[in-house]
Parts: sequence; C-alpha cells; structure tokens
Amino acid sequence: MFRRAKLMLDAVPVPVLDSAVHSGLLVGRLGLTDACGGPLCARVVPPRITWSAEQAA
Repeated sequence: MFRRAKLMLDAVPVPVLDSAVHSGLLVGRLGLTDACGGPLCARVVPPRITWSAEQAA
C-alpha cells in the first residue's frame, strides 16, 4: 500500500512565492514521519512544512 503527502501550494506565503519566482527555486522542508512515528500522509500545511526561496543552481 502506498501513502502520499499532499503539499498545499496555496499555503506558500506570498512573499516567499514572489522571492522564489525571482530566485528560481521554491523549497519545502518537512519531516517524513507523523507524531506517532508512522509515514506522513494526507494534507501538509504549515507548521508541518516550512517554505523558503533559494538560489537555483
């Protein structure tokens, strides 16, 4: 059985999204396990994910 984590792109803060457009890279950092130690699945929104803009390589 497969599970998936759904990243809600509409939850990306507008200033971060604007910076990502200019820098070329949007990064989402999150842990891959839930509070019980199982795989993270379902809808992932802040504070479970942290969005940032970084320079593309």
